[in-house]
Amino acid sequence: MPTVSSTITINRPIDDVFTIVTDARIWPHWHVSSLHVEGAPQRPLEVGDTVIEHFRVADRTGIACWQVAICDRPQHFVVIGSVLNSTSGGTVSYHCAAVNETTLFTRTFSYVSERGDLPTLHATIQAESDSALFRLKTFIEQRSNLPLPFAY
Repeated sequence: MPTVSSTITINRPIDDVFTIVTDARIWPHWHVSSLHVEGAPQRPLEVGDTVIEHFRVADRTGIACWQVAICDRPQHFVVIGSVLNSTSGGTVSYHCAAVNETTLFTRTFSYVSERGDLPTLHATIQAESDSALFRLKTFIEQRSNLPLPFAY
Protein backbone atom coordinates (compact mmCIF):
# COMPACT_ATOMS: atom_id res chain seq x y z
CA MET A 1 0.00 0.00 0.00
CA PRO A 2 1.57 3.37 -0.99
CA THR A 3 2.26 5.73 1.90
CA VAL A 4 3.17 9.40 2.19
CA SER A 5 4.35 11.03 5.38
CA SER A 6 5.00 14.67 6.29
CA THR A 7 6.38 16.16 9.49
CA ILE A 8 6.50 19.73 10.80
CA THR A 9 7.24 21.52 14.06
CA ILE A 10 4.38 23.70 15.29
CA ASN A 11 4.97 26.42 17.88
CA ARG A 12 2.04 25.46 20.09
CA PRO A 13 1.68 22.94 22.95
CA ILE A 14 0.84 19.33 22.08
CA ASP A 15 -2.68 19.43 23.60
CA ASP A 16 -3.61 22.43 21.45
CA VAL A 17 -2.28 20.85 18.24
CA PHE A 18 -4.06 17.56 18.92
CA THR A 19 -7.33 19.34 19.67
CA ILE A 20 -7.14 21.30 16.41
CA VAL A 21 -6.14 18.45 14.07
CA THR A 22 -8.78 16.09 15.45
CA ASP A 23 -11.59 18.62 14.97
CA ALA A 24 -12.91 17.64 11.53
CA ARG A 25 -14.72 20.98 11.18
CA ILE A 26 -11.28 22.59 10.85
CA TRP A 27 -9.80 20.24 8.20
CA PRO A 28 -10.86 22.39 5.21
CA HIS A 29 -9.11 25.39 6.80
CA TRP A 30 -5.70 23.73 6.61
CA HIS A 31 -5.72 20.64 4.40
CA VAL A 32 -5.50 21.51 0.71
CA SER A 33 -7.46 18.40 -0.29
CA SER A 34 -10.35 18.86 2.14
CA LEU A 35 -13.17 20.84 0.52
CA HIS A 36 -16.01 20.31 3.00
CA VAL A 37 -16.82 18.08 5.98
CA GLU A 38 -20.31 16.89 6.96
CA GLY A 39 -21.54 15.29 10.15
CA ALA A 40 -18.68 16.45 12.35
CA PRO A 41 -19.52 16.84 16.03
CA GLN A 42 -18.97 20.20 17.75
CA ARG A 43 -15.82 18.83 19.37
CA PRO A 44 -12.66 16.91 18.45
CA LEU A 45 -13.33 13.44 17.07
CA GLU A 46 -13.37 10.35 19.30
CA VAL A 47 -13.16 6.62 18.61
CA GLY A 48 -16.19 5.48 16.63
CA ASP A 49 -17.08 8.92 15.24
CA THR A 50 -17.77 9.02 11.50
CA VAL A 51 -17.58 12.04 9.18
CA ILE A 52 -18.09 12.60 5.48
CA GLU A 53 -15.41 14.59 3.65
CA HIS A 54 -15.67 16.06 0.16
CA PHE A 55 -12.15 16.11 -1.25
CA ARG A 56 -9.93 16.91 -4.21
CA VAL A 57 -6.76 14.83 -4.40
CA ALA A 58 -4.49 15.09 -7.41
CA ASP A 59 -7.25 16.81 -9.42
CA ARG A 60 -9.77 14.08 -8.57
CA THR A 61 -12.84 14.93 -6.52
CA GLY A 62 -14.82 12.55 -4.42
CA ILE A 63 -16.52 11.86 -1.13
CA ALA A 64 -14.89 9.83 1.62
CA CYS A 65 -16.40 8.35 4.74
CA TRP A 66 -13.91 8.41 7.65
CA GLN A 67 -14.24 6.55 10.94
CA VAL A 68 -12.00 7.12 13.94
CA ALA A 69 -10.20 3.89 14.86
CA ILE A 70 -7.69 5.22 17.42
CA CYS A 71 -7.69 8.34 19.58
CA ASP A 72 -4.89 8.25 22.15
CA ARG A 73 -4.90 11.87 23.25
CA PRO A 74 -2.64 13.78 22.71
CA GLN A 75 -0.18 11.56 20.84
CA HIS A 76 -1.91 9.34 18.28
CA PHE A 77 -5.01 9.53 16.09
CA VAL A 78 -6.10 7.25 13.23
CA VAL A 79 -9.04 7.44 10.81
CA ILE A 80 -9.88 4.78 8.25
CA GLY A 81 -11.75 5.83 5.16
CA SER A 82 -13.34 4.65 1.98
CA VAL A 83 -14.24 6.62 -1.10
CA LEU A 84 -17.92 6.35 -1.97
CA ASN A 85 -18.68 4.46 -5.21
CA SER A 86 -15.06 3.33 -5.46
CA THR A 87 -12.59 0.70 -4.31
CA SER A 88 -10.21 3.50 -3.24
CA GLY A 89 -9.62 4.35 0.39
CA GLY A 90 -6.98 4.79 3.00
CA THR A 91 -5.79 5.37 6.52
CA VAL A 92 -4.64 8.70 7.95
CA SER A 93 -2.54 8.74 11.11
CA TYR A 94 -1.51 11.73 13.18
CA HIS A 95 1.39 11.50 15.63
CA CYS A 96 2.22 14.34 18.00
CA ALA A 97 5.32 14.62 20.16
CA ALA A 98 5.95 17.39 22.68
CA VAL A 99 9.28 19.15 22.25
CA ASN A 100 9.49 21.77 25.01
CA GLU A 101 6.58 24.13 24.25
CA THR A 102 6.34 23.04 20.59
CA THR A 103 4.84 20.00 18.88
CA LEU A 104 6.43 17.73 16.31
CA PHE A 105 3.45 16.74 14.15
CA THR A 106 3.52 13.89 11.62
CA ARG A 107 0.71 13.03 9.23
CA THR A 108 0.88 9.69 7.43
CA PHE A 109 -1.51 8.66 4.66
CA SER A 110 -1.59 5.07 3.35
CA TYR A 111 -3.92 4.55 0.43
CA VAL A 112 -5.36 2.27 -2.22
CA SER A 113 -6.21 3.87 -5.55
CA GLU A 114 -8.06 2.78 -8.67
CA ARG A 115 -5.88 5.11 -10.74
CA GLY A 116 -3.17 3.59 -12.87
CA ASP A 117 -0.68 6.48 -12.81
CA LEU A 118 0.69 5.57 -9.37
CA PRO A 119 4.11 7.32 -9.55
CA THR A 120 2.54 10.63 -10.62
CA LEU A 121 -0.33 10.24 -8.18
CA HIS A 122 2.06 9.45 -5.33
CA ALA A 123 4.24 12.50 -6.01
CA THR A 124 1.17 14.75 -6.15
CA ILE A 125 -0.25 13.36 -2.90
CA GLN A 126 3.12 13.88 -1.19
CA ALA A 127 3.26 17.50 -2.38
CA GLU A 128 -0.32 18.12 -1.22
CA SER A 129 0.46 16.59 2.18
CA ASP A 130 3.57 18.75 2.61
CA SER A 131 1.59 21.85 1.64
CA ALA A 132 -1.19 20.94 4.08
CA LEU A 133 1.22 20.74 7.01
CA PHE A 134 2.68 24.13 6.18
CA ARG A 135 -0.86 25.54 6.08
CA LEU A 136 -1.66 23.81 9.39
CA LYS A 137 1.39 25.36 11.05
CA THR A 138 0.42 28.81 9.78
CA PHE A 139 -3.23 28.34 10.76
CA ILE A 140 -2.37 27.31 14.33
CA GLU A 141 0.46 29.75 14.94
CA GLN A 142 -1.53 32.75 13.69
CA ARG A 143 -4.13 31.92 16.35
CA SER A 144 -1.65 31.23 19.15
CA ASN A 145 -3.08 33.98 21.36
CA LEU A 146 -6.61 32.60 21.20
CA PRO A 147 -7.89 30.07 23.73
CA LEU A 148 -9.39 26.82 22.45
CA PRO A 149 -11.91 26.39 21.09
CA PHE A 150 -11.46 29.46 18.93
CA ALA A 151 -13.51 30.86 16.11
CA TYR A 152 -12.33 29.74 12.71
